[in-house]
Amino acid sequence: MIEFPEKVSKDIGSCFKEIVSEAIDDWLRRVEPIVEIATDRGWFIFDPFMVSFVFLASGKFLLSESEVDPQAVVNLLERVARLKYVNDFNIEQMRETWNQNAWSKERWPVFMEAIECYKTGWYFASVSTSVPLVEGVLTRGNGLQDATHGQLKDFARKLDETGNLGKIVDRFFARYKDVKTLSERLLNRNVVAHSFEVDFGTKVRALQAISLVNTLVWAYNGS
Repeated sequence: MIEFPEKVSKDIGSCFKEIVSEAIDDWLRRVEPIVEIATDRGWFIFDPFMVSFVFLASGKFLLSESEVDPQAVVNLLERVARLKYVNDFNIEQMRETWNQNAWSKERWPVFMEAIECYKTGWYFASVSTSVPLVEGVLTRGNGLQDATHGQLKDFARKLDETGNLGKIVDRFFARYKDVKTLSERLLNRNVVAHSFEVDFGTKVRALQAISLVNTLVWAYNGS
């Protein structure tokens, strides 16, 4: 085994970190159109279950000379989510993460009901069960008993440097009159809690709600 002098080792380590950092930055720039499409459609894609989508999308879309097709991105997102969030192995992994703190552990039975409702096809019930958890996780995850929606938005922005999660949570807590397009209403607290609309009971929205809640718990407990 070759042993480098300490200074040389540090220089090599520093250089390696710089190369890796530049490679990651370049990759993120390349996938930016995919991230924007995902964000617009209400998906957070950098949690441990959905991040594989980014790599799949990188190979599928970035190597193509044609422009990225938003519908193709959405179709792939939905397929990945269906595979990732309903199998027993991944659910057990999620449970282990949720059990790391008392505030998330006590919410696990509620989250499991959201998943079971989704698997049964009760999408209205699944969304309605997941949505209240978002506020509870953001509040308790920051060690608070109560918080304003403005504070909760700030908490979410700090969890994700890409801005993907922050934008989704911004729309989640937005006033109903401020969410003007269908994509903005895909997962909005007020649409569900106050029944401003009654078309939120879909397979996609149920998956998005489950994904958002698990992402937030993972960010506080497992990242």
